[in-house]
Amino acid sequence: EALEREKVKMKSIRLVMMVVVVVALIGIEKEGPLRVAEGVCDSPLKNPPKKSCAQSWCIPACIQQHPGQLTSGKCDGPTCICSYICA
Repeated sequence: EALEREKVKMKSIRLVMMVVVVVALIGIEKEGPLRVAEGVCDSPLKNPPKKSCAQSWCIPACIQQHPGQLTSGKCDGPTCICSYICA
């Protein structure tokens, strides 16, 4: 009878562990680093220092405007256009 109680106890522990693992996996999936990027957004920068855009100014200005995002900048005539990944 003691052996039977021990088996039931072990099954209960395994069941609880499985539930904890499933809950943890669901939480990781929702909050995890594998987010899907929705697309690329473009935004013009206002007030360039000169009347014409310069790549040497545009790229760092875009990185400063959108920190922490994969950002690039390109001149389109007198306007600096920032491209970044947006969700």
